Amino acid sequence: MSIFNPDKELTWLKELPKEEIEKNLTLDIKMIYEACGMDVLVILWKNLGGLQFYLSEAPLMELKKIYARKFYHSGPDGNNAKQLAVTLGVTDRFIFSAQVDKNGSLPDDPKLFPEL
Repeated sequence: MSIFNPDKELTWLKELPKEEIEKNLTLDIKMIYEACGMDVLVILWKNLGGLQFYLSEAPLMELKKIYARKFYHSGPDGNNAKQLAVTLGVTDRFIFSAQVDKNGSLPDDPKLFPEL
């Protein structure tokens, strides 16, 4: 994939009034435009135009679990589950359940039924 500079290519878009641009965007493209801005939209058009995307949150949730496992700690004064929950935008129950994998054991414990 080539490096694309939105300031050098498709600059003609910046000459159009914002209202005219927004009026001609489809729903998905308008959502990207509103959330990320014209530069990101132009980069997506240039490098990935014509492709359809589904941005599942499943990988994000797995990364939150990894983060929770990595940074969770408990000691005589308690634990940091609530602070992690706030940081990750999840519940403290999510933090506690992230400490246990699909087999119901701690991530570092040997598995009774290992995944194949």
